Amino acid sequence: MEKALYLKDNFSVKFIYDFIKEFFFFIESQTDSFIFSLLLEYIFLMIGFTFILAIIQQIFIELRINFLNRIYKRMIKNKKIKIIRVVSEFYYLIDRFLFLISPNVLTYGDSGYNNSLKRSEALSPIRFFNKTISFFKTLFGLSLVNILIWIIIISIHNPNILDQISDFLSWQKFWAFIKKIDYKTINAVTGFLALLISIFTLIMFRTNLLRSKAKRKIQDEKYEQVIKYQIIISTALSNCLHLAERNINYLESRIDFLTSCFCEKLSSSNYYFKNDEIKASENSRWALQPVSDIEQFTDFESFNEELEKIENCLETINNNVLTQIYFKVNKSSFYEMSNLHLTPFGKKLMLDQFLIDRNFILTVAENTIDHYSHLLDFFDKVNMLKTGDLSDEQFIEEYNYYASNSIQDIISIKEKNLEKAVIEFKNRLTTIFEESIYYYILSQQYIRILDKNSKLNITDWFLGK
Repeated sequence: MEKALYLKDNFSVKFIYDFIKEFFFFIESQTDSFIFSLLLEYIFLMIGFTFILAIIQQIFIELRINFLNRIYKRMIKNKKIKIIRVVSEFYYLIDRFLFLISPNVLTYGDSGYNNSLKRSEALSPIRFFNKTISFFKTLFGLSLVNILIWIIIISIHNPNILDQISDFLSWQKFWAFIKKIDYKTINAVTGFLALLISIFTLIMFRTNLLRSKAKRKIQDEKYEQVIKYQIIISTALSNCLHLAERNINYLESRIDFLTSCFCEKLSSSNYYFKNDEIKASENSRWALQPVSDIEQFTDFESFNEELEKIENCLETINNNVLTQIYFKVNKSSFYEMSNLHLTPFGKKLMLDQFLIDRNFILTVAENTIDHYSHLLDFFDKVNMLKTGDLSDEQFIEEYNYYASNSIQDIISIKEKNLEKAVIEFKNRLTTIFEESIYYYILSQQYIRILDKNSKLNITDWFLGK
């Protein structure tokens, strides 16, 4: 069985190699220039590798979004915070691992073409010229894909080259070469060459030397700025987490109460919500005021000031052209950064939603009540009907679009609509709570990585001299 699989794999590899070889011969037969044919061969292989890596990346994306994420959401649905915490941490570790091993060929998201001037760049000759120059630079770039492409091209044009390289790099020949080295001679030659290069550089490239020194100084200052801003971001995010922890705990313990308050607000104190169903109430037990003044919503903590600090830092990084360095410094935290939307591209932060800021939860309640304002109006009319401020005939005339002329039937229909709206609101609060655990864990790990990147290590002590 193993032998059959080995032969099958060998056959597949040989078939692909022969196909590439035949295609190369076809290109060379159609072109007179060897350089041009080599360029076409490189483009062909680059497209092929990019296509394969794009498929692999898409498989990983589907695996993460349509399989892993769905399983995760099912496992945390209507669970206690301890279970959600453990499941979320396992999800974070697995999803992060899949993200890191996935090829980063395709990029998604906002392209930045949010106005006519930006969109006009698609037809820019300068942009096309720069892309062309960038492509030619990648021909000799040091990357795994580039090395594989050149190995394939060279091996097809010179099938014996790999054997020759392998033979040259064999241990026996390498050891024999080491034995023959005269270290004293090498030391003398390298010392003399270093002296010549230093003198030549000082005489011939004084201006370039000064320019390089200035560029290095500016580059060092940019790194210092990025480190400074990321420390501010880390501190502000830590404060956000401290307040978010209270909000998450508070929301978990008050979902049912908030839902019942919402029900009473929407029904003009005619109903309350208990055991996942609406129940009639003769007297209001909570005496709700307008939603923006509801005491239980204002009990949530607000961390808007900290969010502004983070937003200002990211905006400054973007405006001062420090984005590239920021990503280099925080390369190891790209997964956390992208999922928290903490990229310095001038976008509005979403941490108020991820970590449940007070203003966000108030906005959710207000928007939901506005969406169902027709129910609020209806139950106001029901109260007017009870107090005699509205007659039965006037009430039926206003809601005569229902099939039945019975007041009770009309109210029953609205009760079902009310129950549906209240359950949707409760589900929304539950989802906000469940998802906040993952973002809380994500933020913790992001802070940990930022702190690690900001601390001095042994390498920094030596290289920083």
